[in-house]
Amino acid sequence: MSVKVITGIWLLFCLIIGTLYRSNLKAMLILPKIHLPFTNLEELVEAGLTTYVLEGSFLANAVLDAPGNSTLGRFRKQTLINDNVEENIREMFRGRIVGFGSYSALIGLINQDFAKVWRNSLA
Repeated sequence: MSVKVITGIWLLFCLIIGTLYRSNLKAMLILPKIHLPFTNLEELVEAGLTTYVLEGSFLANAVLDAPGNSTLGRFRKQTLINDNVEENIREMFRGRIVGFGSYSALIGLINQDFAKVWRNSLA
């Protein structure tokens, strides 16, 4: 009797481990990858994309105070610095401008947008 119980527990354990492994493997294969056209500020300046920076942020102050021949000075020409957050976020999601901010702030914006779209799809 004990051999059957141990065999049953072993088979159940193998089923659970196999299912978890298969699910994780599938999730890694499906995971979308985003390849940015730039990896640093110099490449962003060369790309020439209009970039939104929140007015009063550390980056906005650094861009405005930078000398014109530096990378930040050249970045000033393509920077959109204002406090019209909602309109600029709409333009970012439409793909017309690039947003520049901290990782946690951008993840929060993406989460908010997803929740809004998901909520509207249920209505």
